[in-house]
Amino acid sequence: METQLSVQVLRGGADVDKNNSGEIKPSDGKDGSNPSETKSSDGKDDSNPGETKPSDGKDDSNPDETKQNIDRQMILVPGRTYSILKTEVTQEFYESVMGENPSEFNGEKNLSVEKVIWYDAVEFCNKLSAKCGLTPVYAVAGETDVSEWGYVPNKGNQMYKYVTQDENANGYRLPAVEEWQYAAKGGQEFKYSGSYNSDEVGWYYDNSENKTHPVAQKKPNGYGLYDMSGNVGEWCWDSGIDEYRCYCGGSWYHNTDRCGVDYKNLSGARNTCFDLGFRIVRSTGK
Repeated sequence: METQLSVQVLRGGADVDKNNSGEIKPSDGKDGSNPSETKSSDGKDDSNPGETKPSDGKDDSNPDETKQNIDRQMILVPGRTYSILKTEVTQEFYESVMGENPSEFNGEKNLSVEKVIWYDAVEFCNKLSAKCGLTPVYAVAGETDVSEWGYVPNKGNQMYKYVTQDENANGYRLPAVEEWQYAAKGGQEFKYSGSYNSDEVGWYYDNSENKTHPVAQKKPNGYGLYDMSGNVGEWCWDSGIDEYRCYCGGSWYHNTDRCGVDYKNLSGARNTCFDLGFRIVRSTGK
């Protein structure tokens, strides 16, 4: 089954709503961390989710190993047919796939990537899928090869075409809003993702010191997912009117009323915001 959304990337600067999101590095093989077994029940494992490194970054000769390394950092959502990355995409991860880091904030390891427009996130997903030997989810004018899209990420160029989503593909993708919110609740009934206390689980306006923070520094939710309340807002697949797309979760720039598990909003798909990033999901059993 294929769904279609209109894609319109316009030349121009960042909108007022500036967000940031993720960096997760497919691994350079230089650290001694062991992102081994991911546990979805209580989120307590011995891996370091702040140092997700899906591959060794040397070449694409072993896509199975690259995919396995990433999948160790994915949480299988109980009762659902998709897994979701336990952290926001970090700057290192993003740069290892896209070749550049557009983020406003830097200087610390494992900061979420931000200033990523919706189209950049879509291209990231397809590039990562190809790197891992998976079927890319997204197509532009029927083409899944991003080199054929005529789009240069992080440059604000123009593209008046359609992005379609193949729901039968097994590659990485953005979550639907419903998928994101279900995972954010973590099987619990808290206002925020993992707690009634926003300080336990998230970075927001009052505690962020006006910046993003390294991923996975706060308490995870019941599924072992980090930073789904605050730090950076997270792009989703769903569209609004015209070129607007949904994002969820609130950010370091928002008050707590925008960091709840049910919060969602719209932003222009071409917006480069210093508090807006993303995390990836992958359908299982495909």
